[in-house]
Amino acid sequence: MIVILMIIIILPCMITKNNTASDIFGNIEYISGGWRYADGSNVNISKLKTNKDSTYSIFHDIPPDLPSGTSFCFSSRNISTQVYIGGNLVDSTPEIDNNFYNKSPGTVWYYIDIPYNAYNGYMEIRIKNIYEKNCSSIDNISFAQPANVIISSINQKYISVIIGVIMVFIGCCFMIIDLYAHIKIKKHLDVFFLGLFSILISVWCTLETGIMQVLLYNSRSIQLLEMYLLMLLPIPLMYYTRSYLKLKSNLIMNLICSISVITFILCTIFNILDIADLQETLILVHLNLLFSGLTLIVKILERFIKNFKEDSILLYIGFFAIMSTSIIDVIRYYIGNKADDAALFIRMGLVVFILSYGIVGMQSIMNKAKLGIKNEFVHRLAYQDGLTGIGNRTAYKEHIKEYVEKKTLTSAIVIFDVNNLKSVNDSYGHGTGDSIIMRSAKIIKQAFDVYGTCYRIGGDEFAVLIDGDNVKRKYKNAIELFCSLLDEENLKSKYKLSIAYGMAIYNENEGKSFEEISKIADELMYNCKTEMKKRKMEITA
Repeated sequence: MIVILMIIIILPCMITKNNTASDIFGNIEYISGGWRYADGSNVNISKLKTNKDSTYSIFHDIPPDLPSGTSFCFSSRNISTQVYIGGNLVDSTPEIDNNFYNKSPGTVWYYIDIPYNAYNGYMEIRIKNIYEKNCSSIDNISFAQPANVIISSINQKYISVIIGVIMVFIGCCFMIIDLYAHIKIKKHLDVFFLGLFSILISVWCTLETGIMQVLLYNSRSIQLLEMYLLMLLPIPLMYYTRSYLKLKSNLIMNLICSISVITFILCTIFNILDIADLQETLILVHLNLLFSGLTLIVKILERFIKNFKEDSILLYIGFFAIMSTSIIDVIRYYIGNKADDAALFIRMGLVVFILSYGIVGMQSIMNKAKLGIKNEFVHRLAYQDGLTGIGNRTAYKEHIKEYVEKKTLTSAIVIFDVNNLKSVNDSYGHGTGDSIIMRSAKIIKQAFDVYGTCYRIGGDEFAVLIDGDNVKRKYKNAIELFCSLLDEENLKSKYKLSIAYGMAIYNENEGKSFEEISKIADELMYNCKTEMKKRKMEITA
């Protein structure tokens, strides 16, 4: 991922280095200067009038020597505009009568064809402020081909967008890995919430670049999404902190999550009722974020004091990065130009934060996974027969205990015994005897595994437990397959297998215990063994 990221970042830079901007993006003539008000005074495009509901016009001359097909391009944010060329209305902010949207149109891009007969004339932008605070702007004003402006705008922000996309991908990986670890080893979902936080803040940072607004004419939906993402950010962050710090119950963190939900609901209601839209209630969101940040600072300091020597330094590096960059961007928003990219520094802090905490979280998952593997190995030793791989006597007894506790109405017990194993061990060695036991287990498992659970309960003794409906039919099908597999095995093997078996059915309503039914199955098995010996003697005679 790091190599791919470096290629994505470095390759376009190398292309740009070997080519002029006009070769790549075409000729773009930016016109931030030369604007005037109706009274002839100069206009500072970066500091427009901010009186709420005020309407005014700014003017600019159209050069006489523009290339044919040139368009007038610019973006506006949180203002309503009408564009006139030669006194004729040529474009205006789209009106949408929907109380769910903000009062402002968000960020809108204009690509207006300039008629040839308007060259050497003038153009006018009539502006109506939506808000009184300084969150309105007109940017990227130029004479150019629209395609060139779009490509140039994307190029200016592509690194930020790529970082956002990669952070979303990393967040998805965190969520999937932690969810899988939760299912497999019962791990607490801490990295999952870190991944969710990464996705939410990365999407917000990517939308703040303005790339989507370049491609969409109506950006009101994007503006709403940005606002709602900010409202929801504290929730996964608080859940991650609470889970990672192993806080069983924390009133402040629960309060922050509740405030986030309440803010979400109230701001939406205010917006729909036209009391105040989401932009006007943004201060509530910022206060909640501030409260969340202060809470995190306190919790991290407590952690630092108690576990500094045990914790990874990455925890504190990541926390310092996200907090410091967030503070910088909030200060920029309130004392600088609110129309700027509000996630300029947060984006850099986010990368450090997610990677730092992600590495620590993955280490935690790896350690718990190793512990889980050890536990699974110990469990296997306790309940699995080492020679055959099927359940051992301990597992068999546990299974019977579960039957009794669950009051299973009907089940079948099948007992098997390998004939002549002692003589084989005495004549050919225990290696051959072990081979016979493994072959016997394989046949029993192949025949009965579909219908029940197989166990080795003694040196040459096996058992199968069958439960559910129609246990007699299941036993009949399995024993037929067992006999067939036994015959096939004996045709291709030097040492012939002989296995006696007996079956008895346990029914809770009949009043007999499992132990009594097991003895019946055992007796029937010995009867089968006796019959097999008689048959063998008759054949020999």
